[in-house]
Amino acid sequence: MPGATLTILSADRSQTAPTDPAAFADPADGEDSLTCPPPRASARERVLRVFAALWRVLRWIWLAAALGLGAALGLALAGITASPPLRSLALNATQTAVAAAPALALLVVSWYAFAANRYLRQRERLHLADNYDLCPVRRLAPCDYVPRYLGPVYLPRRDAASGSDADAATRAAIHAAIHAAASSVRRASHAAALGVCVYGATASGKTRLAFEVIRAELPGWTLLRWPRDPATHLHFARLRGRRVVLWLDDIHTWATPTDGALVADLPRRLARAGARCVVVATCPDGQDELRARRHLGSLLARLTPIRLAAVTAPEADQLVAALAKQGVVARRDAFDGTPGSLLLGIREMRTTVFRRLSADARHALHAIKLLRSAHIYTYPETRVVAVAASLLGLDPAAWPAARAELVAAGFIRVHTPATGGMRQLVPTANAYIAAIPPHLNANAELSDDWPWLLACLERSGDVGALTDLGVTFTEESKGFGPLLPYSLRNEKQHGVLCFRAALESCSLRAAPYEWARAQYELGHALSARATVSEGLLRADIWRQALAAYRAALDVFAYPSNPALWALAHHGLAVLFQNRAADALFAGETLIAGAHLREARRHARCALTHYTPAADPIAHREVSALRDAVDDALRQLDSPAA
Repeated sequence: MPGATLTILSADRSQTAPTDPAAFADPADGEDSLTCPPPRASARERVLRVFAALWRVLRWIWLAAALGLGAALGLALAGITASPPLRSLALNATQTAVAAAPALALLVVSWYAFAANRYLRQRERLHLADNYDLCPVRRLAPCDYVPRYLGPVYLPRRDAASGSDADAATRAAIHAAIHAAASSVRRASHAAALGVCVYGATASGKTRLAFEVIRAELPGWTLLRWPRDPATHLHFARLRGRRVVLWLDDIHTWATPTDGALVADLPRRLARAGARCVVVATCPDGQDELRARRHLGSLLARLTPIRLAAVTAPEADQLVAALAKQGVVARRDAFDGTPGSLLLGIREMRTTVFRRLSADARHALHAIKLLRSAHIYTYPETRVVAVAASLLGLDPAAWPAARAELVAAGFIRVHTPATGGMRQLVPTANAYIAAIPPHLNANAELSDDWPWLLACLERSGDVGALTDLGVTFTEESKGFGPLLPYSLRNEKQHGVLCFRAALESCSLRAAPYEWARAQYELGHALSARATVSEGLLRADIWRQALAAYRAALDVFAYPSNPALWALAHHGLAVLFQNRAADALFAGETLIAGAHLREARRHARCALTHYTPAADPIAHREVSALRDAVDDALRQLDSPAA
């Protein structure tokens, strides 16, 4: 099909951004807005913004008036009287009233402008507080970070590899990161560690160890807890000169292509904003660690690993005795090698407390467990109720009673945003959700319900959950369940359906970041789908993936989102490299050369951000891709070709 191939080539040769690194100079530190237009504000919002802007002018007038009054008062106290020309300016009562009217109007307008400015600033702080924890370490509430926190009870931990003191090793790693953050060496070399990551099994005490080390070693620092789904942008310029602890508990929850790129780029953005940054993360071992390394490998490679050893029987006896002194009854027979099995009472929650719950409360927990199996880690109340009612038989009218029952039993906490947003259901401990008995029989898996979960989320228009589910479908490689037929194409196609449903539920104007994220993930899923397709279908899927990548690139501009901009260019480079291979297989050498040149151009764009110091892993990967493309072009241009 030469004609069809040439038509495809002409459609793919539209120009994108230039490759000159100087054209992509970083913007001001606080510039974080997207390039597409924001949603139109209401009339009330526009009036408030006008008054707030007016106050920024009027405050200087009032400051000048205050300084003038202060100077006059100082002269009067010093005995300096007004000169005769000034006394001649005295006004009568009528003239005074006429002159006072504008002053009174100015006072009223200034008051409303001051109130509008204060209201908008307070609302912005509340929005940030709902998403980001920016709090001095010495004022942190431990119960907000560690489930069932008991301050007097703490079991020192050992390293899994050497058996040495894991607490001391964590403190040493933190001190090394502090020294690197305080010097200019880290900016010049990618070998300096950014912080520490604690690995271990579920309920092994990873969060407790990391939290205690932060409080002991970094009391004067500010903790920044990065949210899973940030609803508002953080202006990094506000952190200039501050010492920031970037807290990434359960770092695997950000393990998606777009979220992983953003989180891995946070230390660089904080450093460019003038903040000293130390990263403290935790990660479960096993499959969660593999997933985290797939998407956050560049960050994890710069964190000192601390792996916790299993708790021995004598240590368990010591912990039980310490708990008994605090009035906490721990069953020694429930011990499974982790301190959480004793402190949290996981077996009792599974075998006793869970069985006492009502059917509707159990349906809600099963819904959370199903969402978690699909790597969806945020649980707005509407999302949980929709899934539980649609797939598990929850009665929506009985949900308030079921929610109160779950809170009383200790399975979940309810977080209500200060700005009056949607209530969030927060699991008290991940171990409780993992210990919930499955609602399916022994011959089925939770992944069997993912296609029905897709239909439920599509009906509710849940963009965030659809995008996360699409990533899970795209990366799934084991089939839906033990009894269903294995079909890699079917899984990839389900991922494509998730992203298309997400795009139908959001718009570029109302939610630009969500729209662009879904577009990039759609391009990534279509690329994965194309690799398992043949013929004209494969070529058509490549064209769809190209359109999705370019749509995302229109929003992910370099000044506002450099990490996502580079990620999109990397995806385009891989796409054109694969299309060139297809063209070579079909004998179309001219078209293959054009695709290879496009792949080289996008790889060079990505390398302007993926530097050896900022992201050594991505730099090596993209550099290898560029070199392979250059070798292929040299072979095509040689006389033998």
